[in-house]
Amino acid sequence: MNHNITSEYVKQISIVSNLLVENDEVIEKYIKRALSIVLSYINGQLFFDESSQTYIFPEELMQAIVYVVEVIYIDQGMFSWKNSIQSEKIGDYAYQKKQESRSFPLDLPANIMAMLDKYRSFAWNLDIDVGGLDRVYPSQSSDD
Repeated sequence: MNHNITSEYVKQISIVSNLLVENDEVIEKYIKRALSIVLSYINGQLFFDESSQTYIFPEELMQAIVYVVEVIYIDQGMFSWKNSIQSEKIGDYAYQKKQESRSFPLDLPANIMAMLDKYRSFAWNLDIDVGGLDRVYPSQSSDD
């Protein structure tokens, strides 16, 4: 996926000191995770440039994506499900299951959600062609 968010950009605006000295390859992985979250929450296709085959995000949205990178980096365990373990014992039978601590994007901090909501579009705002059902066809003449 081509986009205009680089590890250098993340290091330039991030306030997370450990992230600033992190390897660029590691930061790129966090960027991919953040983009996956953000693009599924907003309609990411609105920012896709067909001619260059690149996502081009406005500055404020780029900052929001970096904030998501920071949240993921700070809470590194959320994607490997390290945070909470639930167990139960019934007689001789016992089991443990790992459980996610967050369900993105709803658990993002309010300030990040507010930044993302500006770019969110809903299906009823889009012009969608539903298999020809929304088209108006000229009436057929009896000569056909």
